[in-house]
Amino acid sequence: MAMNKIMEGWRKYINEIGDASAESYPFKVIYRPRSSLVRYGFNSEEFLYHVEFDLFPAASGNSTWSIDFEATAAAPQAGAGGAYSKETTGEGRPLRIMSTVVNIIKDFVGNPELNKGVLHFRFTGISKSGVADLYFGEVTQRTRLYKIFLEKNMPPGTKVEEVGTNVIAFTVPEEQKDETPV
Repeated sequence: MAMNKIMEGWRKYINEIGDASAESYPFKVIYRPRSSLVRYGFNSEEFLYHVEFDLFPAASGNSTWSIDFEATAAAPQAGAGGAYSKETTGEGRPLRIMSTVVNIIKDFVGNPELNKGVLHFRFTGISKSGVADLYFGEVTQRTRLYKIFLEKNMPPGTKVEEVGTNVIAFTVPEEQKDETPV
């Protein structure tokens, strides 16, 4: 009986991966010093999270938003100074955290006041150690997971591609930007 419960929970977990069905944490825009930088924030039970969009203009007209995702302990330990960390939190809530990040991206995509009409995005999936290997080595589990979430949750026609070993780029079609559900 206990093994059946374990297997049932595991099947549910596997089915949820990538569908952003886990309950999202509440989030909001917390920092917007200029139009080329927007930071969202949310709290979990143990950490403070930031999802930052930083605009990199291009002379060709194909400007791109770089997406960065960081966590810091809600109550930093002495000496830690609350420094941001791209390492694993070990919090045990990856689906809820990823659902929140996906909802933040959807919110940003659906808000022309924030995204300035630029619907090209790029991010780097780093390893659990916090190291970004952009050109050599293997694709990290995080990069694979982020790509799955994007492919399943962005509007139809969104182009998602690997442009480096752990670099994902995606473009939301213009006609879809207002149809992105939040």
